[in-house]
Amino acid sequence: YVTAATYMSKILNSSGAEIGNTYSAFAFAAIISPFFVGAIADRYFSAQKAMGALHLIGGLLLLYLTQVSSSFLFLLIVLFYSLMYMPTVALSNNIVFVLFASPEILLNDL
Repeated sequence: YVTAATYMSKILNSSGAEIGNTYSAFAFAAIISPFFVGAIADRYFSAQKAMGALHLIGGLLLLYLTQVSSSFLFLLIVLFYSLMYMPTVALSNNIVFVLFASPEILLNDL
């Protein structure tokens, strides 16, 4: 995200407010997304599959982000990417805690 402001101001001709809103999308997603994805992942999917799907969707969003020519669309895609990425932090902690609680899972897979 370091060069996003430069890209937005030089290439997309974004205003300072649009750049600020884009950077705040990550913080907004960090607050909102773990509640929804965590509840869904715990009930319906394994954490590994949910994490893989979220990373794949996020990667596709980042690929699409390179084709965008509108500041508003750039903001929306960054927001959706952040909504896909932020739950993976909690999901990775969940996976680690399960493996620490029962290390025989790792030994059985070797």
